[in-house]
Amino acid sequence: MKLIKQILVLTTISMTFLLPVSAHAFDINNPTKGGSSICSGQSTAYCSDTANSGQNDIYGPTGLITSAIDIISYIAGIAAIIVLMIGGFRFVVSGGDANSVSGARNMILYALVGFVVIGAAQLIMRFIIGTI
Repeated sequence: MKLIKQILVLTTISMTFLLPVSAHAFDINNPTKGGSSICSGQSTAYCSDTANSGQNDIYGPTGLITSAIDIISYIAGIAAIIVLMIGGFRFVVSGGDANSVSGARNMILYALVGFVVIGAAQLIMRFIIGTI
């Protein structure tokens, strides 16, 4: 238990000092410099990332990572619905047995927590993709 507490304290302290660190590229928010585009005739990483109408094919709003996270969220949502239905069915057919009622109630609770986690993951993902 003491080891877990030490790990949590170390992680919290590390995150406190490391998360606020950020770096910004020069003129990344102003792609035109002196009337001409900074990408004219250049093949830099920024220019290749924003060549598709400013959308990145990997992590943009229609990118590969966004699509994969959407598919995983749909599958997890369907699984949570199935677990919720099974928990409801177990609750109905428990016959008043305390152990069965408790197990069914836990299934329903875990399915609802799964919905919250899936929704929070989507919100966090949309926020991160929006800021990149």
